[in-house]
Amino acid sequence: MDVASQCLLSINYIFHSQDHPTLVAWLDNIKSILCSLSTYNANIFILMFNRSGLLPCSTRSRCTKPRDSLHINCGGANEIIKNNFGSIKYEGDIDGGGSASRNFISTNWGFSSTGDFMDDDSDDGEKYIESNSSVLSMNHSVLYMTARKAPLSLTYFGFCLKNGDYNVRLHFAEIEFTDEEAYSKLGRRIFNIYIQGKLVWEDFNIMEEANGIGKEVIKQTNVTVTNNTLEIRLYWAGKGTTCIPKRGRYGPLISAISICPRFMINRYSFGIVLSLGLGQEFVDSITAQALTKKVKLRRVKNR
Repeated sequence: MDVASQCLLSINYIFHSQDHPTLVAWLDNIKSILCSLSTYNANIFILMFNRSGLLPCSTRSRCTKPRDSLHINCGGANEIIKNNFGSIKYEGDIDGGGSASRNFISTNWGFSSTGDFMDDDSDDGEKYIESNSSVLSMNHSVLYMTARKAPLSLTYFGFCLKNGDYNVRLHFAEIEFTDEEAYSKLGRRIFNIYIQGKLVWEDFNIMEEANGIGKEVIKQTNVTVTNNTLEIRLYWAGKGTTCIPKRGRYGPLISAISICPRFMINRYSFGIVLSLGLGQEFVDSITAQALTKKVKLRRVKNR
């Protein structure tokens, strides 16, 4: 771990509240220093304390063309999800991560993970990705076979999205607790979910919301992107169990992320779908059709 990562990790454990008064001025002063040491660590630090500016070192961004949508299979490989209306690619996210990890998966998105499972006596990077070995029965179960987790804070960010209104869907399934031993059912994973810096769901409990282990729950909300960036942050505030079924089993966990444009649907006269509440899967499918239609039109023009 480099010096910048060690510093960020130490501060991470000292200050748990947002916008601590003694940090406000200091954050601005240290921003340029951190950017010169490590672009990604600076991003992790600023995100953790919810300061303005999603990517403080954005001059190093590799984005060349903003995208209309984003789908991530957290902790898993690339997957193609098919339905009656088309196919959607969920991009893989298999990097192991670490106690102060940062990763720009592509030119359009990345994640940052802070915290260390200090009580599990392990330095294995794979502990930040959870894999399920049992059979899951929900639709598109391949998205729930893996999940990314973190001891304290896990942030996904899209830094190359078109400005406009989006529907954000977060996919969860509790795959770390099991039904094999009775005591394992007593585990409680509780964390907060922030989107664009705002607390959207507080004390979120996957198993409670899904009514069981290995069952999916999808939380969705609408957001507006104004600076081509979108932040989704999961934050453990110290609630829930920490040693069931084993030590170091706590912190936020997420299976997949789906970000779909509402403005694309309206552009192709499908705005009525949202007002009628016909279901997000249908909205995703129509969006995929619209994107395909746009590509075909582009090919015709280039001939």
